[in-house]
Amino acid sequence: MHHLATAAASGTTRLSISVPILLAGLVVLLVWKGGLRGWHAALCAAAGLALADSGMGGPARGLMSGLFGWIGGLHL
Repeated sequence: MHHLATAAASGTTRLSISVPILLAGLVVLLVWKGGLRGWHAALCAAAGLALADSGMGGPARGLMSGLFGWIGGLHL
């Protein structure tokens, strides 16, 4: 789910999109326009699910949170 939140005081607009939705859209775009094969995308999704369920899921989640927090803090 995404929502559009407007900060009236600063006059900025912020768009929040769920990471899985964003990644799914990126995969669809790569399959459609980038030449990524469907079975490659399915294999990567299965590997991601297996990684999330393993003992490395917590550290990987922390790494992703840190990376997205750093990207979100950039003022472009």
